[in-house]
Amino acid sequence: MSPRTPQQYKQIRIDKRELLKNSALMLFAGKGYHATSISQIAKEAGISKGLLYNYYESKEDLLVALFSDMVGLISSLLNPDDENEITEKEMSEFFEKLLVSLDEKREFWILFYQLSVQPVVLELMLSKIENGALLVNYMKLLEKYFDERFDDPGEEFIFFSALTKGFFTIYLFNPESVSESVKKKFKARLNKLFIREKKNHHHHS
Repeated sequence: MSPRTPQQYKQIRIDKRELLKNSALMLFAGKGYHATSISQIAKEAGISKGLLYNYYESKEDLLVALFSDMVGLISSLLNPDDENEITEKEMSEFFEKLLVSLDEKREFWILFYQLSVQPVVLELMLSKIENGALLVNYMKLLEKYFDERFDDPGEEFIFFSALTKGFFTIYLFNPESVSESVKKKFKARLNKLFIREKKNHHHHS
């Protein structure tokens, strides 16, 4: 057997990190973040605890990696061209794309949802967010979108978050209750509420 190339080593590393993240997500969602130990995550992934530490420093490190992935996924749906702006078109297509993602990765979203509503997890993530450049950038882009279009952007953003989160929760846990016509109407309602052109006067920051 010929020795492995650097590329192969890199791929092995990526695969192992994925495997560990998926194992951690299942356990965190099922048992709770606090009740899950590093040993259990290693066992679930089928590797030794010592080896796990080659990939992640701690349980917290795994949690942060999971949240970064999630933010990355949502950002790619909302701002696919990675420009410094969310356009009306991107905002309008976001809902559509998110529904597709919920269908394709239902298991992942459900686990993630169960994880994200644990109070200890929320606290931990809030304390870590200063380090999460991706999340900060994503929030800034959303803020900018609402700032440039609404007189009370903070309130509108809360309505937007509440409506989308509420809808996705229903769709995740009770998909059969959401018909195609409901999806269409909801999208139309969102568009009517949140898709608009920028205000003429620009705020100087």
